[in-house]
Amino acid sequence: MTKQATKTGTGPEWLRLPSRGYDPIFGLSRSWYYGAINKGLIRSSVLRNRGCLKGVRLIDVDSVRRLIEANAVGA
Repeated sequence: MTKQATKTGTGPEWLRLPSRGYDPIFGLSRSWYYGAINKGLIRSSVLRNRGCLKGVRLIDVDSVRRLIEANAVGA
């Protein structure tokens, strides 16, 4: 399986939020993702050990793809 998502549906279901820079699939920044999460536009999940404040933020790739498609301009 490749890191790059394709139109055939192969690729990751969840994407780790980039620590800096842009993600390798959509080219979106960490701040864009947090804004979309706070507005309820995309799904995410946080994995962390019990009692810990820090963890790993994962983004649902399909929810990002749906948001992009819904905002696509043209035919």
